Amino acid sequence: MLSLSDFVETELLKLGATPDYVGYRYLVTAILKCIRDESLLYAITTRLYKEIAEEYSTTPINVERGMRTLISILWLERDHDKFAQLMGRRYETPPGNGKLIGVLSRRLLFKYRTLTDREPLKPSGLGL
Repeated sequence: MLSLSDFVETELLKLGATPDYVGYRYLVTAILKCIRDESLLYAITTRLYKEIAEEYSTTPINVERGMRTLISILWLERDHDKFAQLMGRRYETPPGNGKLIGVLSRRLLFKYRTLTDREPLKPSGLGL
């Protein structure tokens, strides 16, 4: 059975995101952090980027830029149908970092719960 972390990475890989983009690891981490702590969705620039930057020994600006670059690449080079399916709707322009993180953190959590029939938000059983 896949861990939540592996599940998130698998879904991003389906979109065409790959670990060779620096923003890939930041985006995976952002999604997982927001699943664990929903309040981070309301503090993307003030808390989330800072936490990720500290974890990866970089700056919040680099975290934001890396994710923005990855989103732009996915938008320009990848399958828009897969993107729309994962996001739950079509977008006319690439979603911003906060929108993407917010939507994916919720949708992937719900999809994971459905597939695994378990509750990954329990503090002692995250397995992240």
